[in-house]
Amino acid sequence: MTTNFTTEESICESSLIHANICVDAVARNEAISEDSQIKILQLKTKNGKQNIGNWTDRRVWVEWPFVIRQKGKFTIKAEIAMEAILSGFNVIVDGKSMNSKVESTGGFGEFKTVTLGQTNYLQAGEHSIQIKPKKGKWQPINLRSITLEPFATVPK
Repeated sequence: MTTNFTTEESICESSLIHANICVDAVARNEAISEDSQIKILQLKTKNGKQNIGNWTDRRVWVEWPFVIRQKGKFTIKAEIAMEAILSGFNVIVDGKSMNSKVESTGGFGEFKTVTLGQTNYLQAGEHSIQIKPKKGKWQPINLRSITLEPFATVPK
């Protein structure tokens, strides 16, 4: 079963517990002056799959809505490519933040699936997830997907 998520930019079909990178991500930025040289994220295609690329500015973050059908705990995984040795960011689910870091995948075209953390129990219903770079820890990444995989569910 799938659902359509409407954002400020478009409608994108996503599974209930998987947010594919398409134009369903809403790029956000913190207060930035007009004279800033900010580079907003770009939607790129690599090997026929879309990804968020050119994510060089730590003041910019992405956010997705998602729906959970059954209360449970989830492992958060991401398909990421990066050149730097280490990049740090916060993964925020419904306002609850967890520190996360990823190591080099060997380059911006070398995507690997990495575990970013685990959620507390989430109730069935609508939620949001954000990826926010950490000041002093952020290095550019390409982001292809965010996946929430259930590891503990509670019967209805």
